[in-house]
Amino acid sequence: MYSWWNSLTVLDVLKLVLQYVMAAMAVAVLVIGHRISTLQGKARKEERQALEEQSKRKDAEITTANIIASNAQAKAKAAEEMAKPKPFDERLRALLEATDPKILRELAKGGTRFVGGMKYDLFGDLKKLIAEPLSTQFITIIPEETGTVGFGGREGPTIRVGFELSPNLLKQNAPPK
Repeated sequence: MYSWWNSLTVLDVLKLVLQYVMAAMAVAVLVIGHRISTLQGKARKEERQALEEQSKRKDAEITTANIIASNAQAKAKAAEEMAKPKPFDERLRALLEATDPKILRELAKGGTRFVGGMKYDLFGDLKKLIAEPLSTQFITIIPEETGTVGFGGREGPTIRVGFELSPNLLKQNAPPK
């Protein structure tokens, strides 16, 4: 047996077999390494996609929050503007327009004295306006023309009101004297 082991052909065959085994192991290592590399690349890609999606969700949440904040600010500003008291002359013009749009047109033509029926709720608003200090610059009630109650048809009960208006009322936001 010693002679067989020491023969050159057997050693060459063993060497050849070992080389094939080593080559097969190298191929196996390359295949396994490639597979591991592919799996790691796929995992990195999925992780990158997850981070991008998370970033997009956060951006969308931030955008939504900014829109909500902007809307809230706009609403707060609008509410603040609405809460500010309007100038006296603007409020009086609005009341006269609600009473009869012809009043301001006649004032523009030079008429200053007006007598007519006014709905009760508008008369209440007129009394509040007249109680303000600036009222004397724009309107004067004529007592002898005011006070008779009437039943004004579709408008409901009315009260007769007489007043004189100042032409200054036609100027937008006329400054107080």
